[in-house]
Amino acid sequence: MIFFRCFFETVKKNEILFHNALKANMLEFVWRKVKEHTIALFRTFFRTNENSFLSNYRLCFFAGGFLHIAREWLETGMQEDVGTMVRLSCNITEKIRQVRNT
Repeated sequence: MIFFRCFFETVKKNEILFHNALKANMLEFVWRKVKEHTIALFRTFFRTNENSFLSNYRLCFFAGGFLHIAREWLETGMQEDVGTMVRLSCNITEKIRQVRNT
């Protein structure tokens, strides 16, 4: 939850930077670094140290989904507040973890 809050607050505080990066097609450079941290978060959250190709693809899938949520929020004018985005991200992550554990 702390990761999501910090991330969405950072995006909100730097909205102009992110919009300019998006317009200049430079957002990918920012996302690469965020992806690294997101994968580390999901690796911890899902309690896996597995380093198989399957685990890596799974973690990329989770990180990619999260990053696309953040991008959609940015592109649609950040109408939802940070708390809503944090709850949404936590709920989705928890649902994925529940499915994975069944």
